[in-house]
Amino acid sequence: FLPNSTGIVKKGSFVYILPTKNSTIFFKLENEQKVEILDKKNGFIKVLGSDSDFIGWIKRSEERRVGK
Repeated sequence: FLPNSTGIVKKGSFVYILPTKNSTIFFKLENEQKVEILDKKNGFIKVLGSDSDFIGWIKRSEERRVGK
């Protein structure tokens, strides 16, 4: 079992319910967030918030950096 990658999502990023172009916006991040990366699909990344509990999809361009 390998641990998931981690990353930082930019302040002001939109978190979507589904990884589709017309998906509903779940909420907007008020601050930069540490996340665990769960999946990647259609130019979106499924993330789990490390500091504030949430799961959702962000656009790949909203991810600031990825580590291990």
